[in-house]
Amino acid sequence: SLYSHLGNLAVGAGALFAINEWDDAEKTARKMDAAIRATGNSAHVSADEQRKLADTLGKTAAVDNDVVIAAGNRLRAYRKITDAKFGETLAASLDLAAAKEMDLNAATELLGKALNDPVAGMAKLKRAGVTLTEQQQEQVKAFVAMGDTASAQGIILEEVAKRYGGAAKANATDTDRMKVAAADAAESIGAILAPALGVAADGASTAADAFGSLPKPVQTATVLLG
Repeated sequence: SLYSHLGNLAVGAGALFAINEWDDAEKTARKMDAAIRATGNSAHVSADEQRKLADTLGKTAAVDNDVVIAAGNRLRAYRKITDAKFGETLAASLDLAAAKEMDLNAATELLGKALNDPVAGMAKLKRAGVTLTEQQQEQVKAFVAMGDTASAQGIILEEVAKRYGGAAKANATDTDRMKVAAADAAESIGAILAPALGVAADGASTAADAFGSLPKPVQTATVLLG
């Protein structure tokens, strides 16, 4: 019947969506592993820690955790942002993106560049609406001169928090949260369906090879006889 056909189409579309969500997550995870290897994990943040951080921040901001992981992958390129400052910077990037209506990757790049070189970064952030007092600027310069980059970054992050802190959570709507929850559920379902899809794909490939090896008359007869 028409309804059964529509039902089958809906199930198929749902399964495809789930598998695509899982596939996107797998690609993001592979990029994260590659970023960790490329930087020698200079951030001192493991893959598991980055996933948990992305899950927490994603739920707060109602942003897909894969999107947050991808932003974290970009942040790893700035090797002076390490340990706790890595998570603080990623959280600040979400707030900055929400407040300024920026793409998360662009916000992460802006903060990454600024915090990787705090002295030069103060001017970059001023253009984004974050202005440090003369006293704060002198403190940043003093910490950098002493080799204490983390403390210099802390002053800048505090000012970013004063200006934009909580923006990501405030901007998150119930609809956004529902979309993220649906995507997470689809990803979990996709992880279950993907192995079966792989087996089916291998079977189809084997059948296609076997069919291709048949003589042309036999192929024609097979198609005609259905």
